[in-house]
Amino acid sequence: MRRSLLLSPALALLLAACPRTGEFDGGVGDDAGPDDTGPSAADVGTPCTYQEGGGANPTNDCADGLECVIVTGDGAYNPGFLLPIWQDQFTTYDNAAGTSSGFCSVVASLAAARCPNGTEELLLANLSVCVHTCAQPQDCGRGDYTCDVRYFSVGDVGASPVCTRRCGLDVPDCVRSGMMVGGDGSLMPALALQDLTGESQCDTETGICAFVAQHGVAGPGEECTATEQCEPGMMCLQGPLLAALNPGADPNGSGFCALPCAPDDADPSAPCQGSPSAGAGFVCQPAGSMNLGFDPLIMVDLESGNLYQAGGFCFHQCELGVDGNCDGVQGTACSSFDEGTFGAAWNQRSMCLPTAVGR
Repeated sequence: MRRSLLLSPALALLLAACPRTGEFDGGVGDDAGPDDTGPSAADVGTPCTYQEGGGANPTNDCADGLECVIVTGDGAYNPGFLLPIWQDQFTTYDNAAGTSSGFCSVVASLAAARCPNGTEELLLANLSVCVHTCAQPQDCGRGDYTCDVRYFSVGDVGASPVCTRRCGLDVPDCVRSGMMVGGDGSLMPALALQDLTGESQCDTETGICAFVAQHGVAGPGEECTATEQCEPGMMCLQGPLLAALNPGADPNGSGFCALPCAPDDADPSAPCQGSPSAGAGFVCQPAGSMNLGFDPLIMVDLESGNLYQAGGFCFHQCELGVDGNCDGVQGTACSSFDEGTFGAAWNQRSMCLPTAVGR
């Protein structure tokens, strides 16, 4: 996957509004080394399938010593992911058959997996698994998997691509994650700021995440179906993702362009002023559910290694009860998230919000 780590002017301005909280740890240190006994590299990566609602443990499909890395649709099985929507880049779903499929792997506590020769350790938020690195999709031997970079630290091999599911959405599929060292020295999961601010999207033809070379003109809160339609510095939260957050939303409908920000109780407009995508008339509203279980939202700049925190999104401010004050932003109405996040209380500001997320 081709990625650019050069900062755009819009991204640099966005960073100025985010407080620094830590440093990049430079990657994961050496583990105990490959294990010459037990499961082989050929056993790792084989599919394990679960019938939704059936209750049978999909690990039964795996060789001895391996576990099924899967997050089933009914929630019955999960290898221990604390942040499944961000950590799990492996489960595929066949809605017609009512099944979900993962892959067989060694699963261990944090930084403790002993991987067979020919596989590498992948350190996640609270556990580690063994994965296959690859050079092309054919190396993975599965039609529902491809070869892509979804993590910014994979064992000792840096940003090497791994065998992972084909992407379907810009977010969360094409937002890389990894483990960082916080200001207090503890490990914490973080997401790639570059991806959260519009530099990556899913190529649904190949199933591989691609660099966004050219952006469109849609601003915060405006409709989109792909990140490339949004102004620089923003990502597109697509219709199927919004439907997962709100069952009343149309999964086939448009999404909207989202500009992340760090809420400021004293001046809700301040976090949006540093971006040409927003500016005057916008406010930063805390939005815990929109962070998809990652609260507070920790972002790492993959160019500088600095960590930043967000917790909200910028939208046009409006006044409840005033007709037409959101007519300029198609598909929105004057509403509010009405929820706190990242230690910030709801700031009582109403905004022009897409119907899928308004309250």
